Amino acid sequence: MLPPTRRRLLRTALAGGLALPGAALAGSVLAAPTTAPASKPQKRDLVLTLAPLAVHEQQALFPYLKEDFAKGGLLDGKEVYGFVPAGLFAYGGDTVTFHIYNVSDDTHTLTFPELQRSVTLLGRTDNHLTLDAVTPGIYRFECLEPEHYPFMWGELLVLPPPP
Repeated sequence: MLPPTRRRLLRTALAGGLALPGAALAGSVLAAPTTAPASKPQKRDLVLTLAPLAVHEQQALFPYLKEDFAKGGLLDGKEVYGFVPAGLFAYGGDTVTFHIYNVSDDTHTLTFPELQRSVTLLGRTDNHLTLDAVTPGIYRFECLEPEHYPFMWGELLVLPPPP
């Protein structure tokens, strides 16, 4: 277990998205800040890519998919796509803009059911969606295209604002 000062330094650096010098992890003594500066809500730009994971076009590459996509198969009428990354975070009060890239030919949505916010992306396009002054909580986002549901989803974790 890390000594309290190193643990505090590590937590502070990771929360701020800072890279730690190797010495901080190797045991060198570094002074941890005694008081953290007051934080203000930030504007966060997050990138999401819509990635094919198990789709019809891959059947030649992965022969087992032929059986999965066949009538009555495990993926009959479905394709598996994913949001990359599937887990994102922000702090309460932040304004979050998602920059979304659809590299496939399929239409997708980025939908936050709980927030009643959604955007549609046609094949090979990009788009964006902004959430203003998000409140702390866990918000599921998903693609509501019937062929991609229930496989394509992720979560936005909104942490309480730092002191």
